Amino acid sequence: MVAALSTLCTASGIEPENRARQHSASNGFRTYDSVDDVRNRDLYFDALTLFHVIEHIVNPQEFLKELKKILKPNGLIYIETPNANDALLTKYDLKSFQAYTYWSHHPILYTKQALSDLLEMNGCTILENEGAQRYKLGNHFFWTSQGKPGGHAQWQ
Repeated sequence: MVAALSTLCTASGIEPENRARQHSASNGFRTYDSVDDVRNRDLYFDALTLFHVIEHIVNPQEFLKELKKILKPNGLIYIETPNANDALLTKYDLKSFQAYTYWSHHPILYTKQALSDLLEMNGCTILENEGAQRYKLGNHFFWTSQGKPGGHAQWQ
């Protein structure tokens, strides 16, 4: 994501995993190891993006509180996260998709309402909360017939 954003603006990232951070640095991207690292450098941002991050955070309230410390006044936070109401989880009750989605690094999945509630409880103003289906229907068919991801590439 940092690579895509850096074509539009000055972008940097926070990456706690050492090898991934080194990989980013070797490709010319500035990355920091934590929010504390950013704060210690007295850096502040106009916008923060969390692409598939919030579902990995065990204490999201504390995390948001820390993020707000590095966000400029009137700054924006953009969050993209899996939906706990995904049809493969709720309507089809697909065990293979549940195992894929609820793995140990996803302690919390959010519904649209739960994400709104979390943000509002932490003093955020929600400008937009919109759902989007990233993968086409073929991906759902692939999951139900094959029990694994990849339908978006195989069954276009």
